[in-house]
Amino acid sequence: MGVLRSLVRGAVSGTILLALLGAGLLWGYPALRRLRDNPGYAEKLFAGVLEHDRVLASRRWHGWGAESWDCSYGIVELSDAAAPTPPTAVSGDGWQFAYGGNWQASPAPPLNDTTRDALDFCSRYWDAALAGRLERALNTPGSWYIRDGVGETVFLYSVPERLAARIRYGD
Repeated sequence: MGVLRSLVRGAVSGTILLALLGAGLLWGYPALRRLRDNPGYAEKLFAGVLEHDRVLASRRWHGWGAESWDCSYGIVELSDAAAPTPPTAVSGDGWQFAYGGNWQASPAPPLNDTTRDALDFCSRYWDAALAGRLERALNTPGSWYIRDGVGETVFLYSVPERLAARIRYGD
């Protein structure tokens, strides 16, 4: 009877340990990936694509427990040697690293009532000065933008505001 009791205790302890390890991996790995990937996202996105001085904001993954729709973004400050026009389309390492394409001169036309507004929604994550620069880049002459048909993704290239950005509001 003592041997059976020891075996049962061992099995229960092993099951609990495996469940805890599984839960740790389930929650821990995504958290570690966010800690690793988020700060370097903007640098990786724009490396070799355009001249920039520094990263202004960077977030590849949504926060843990965030709403199912949230923001990812890479925003850099252009160098003094930045080209007057944006780079051509670059796909990088998959869709999260796509930048460029069919650029349009700003200002962008207003969105309609049923279109998502990535810039407006995601501006909560930046300080007021950066949010203002992004807004001016999109809405005043002299910059370049690409906005998808539903407003989820916006690319910006602005020499006057000295910034380049990829902003996505999505799932």
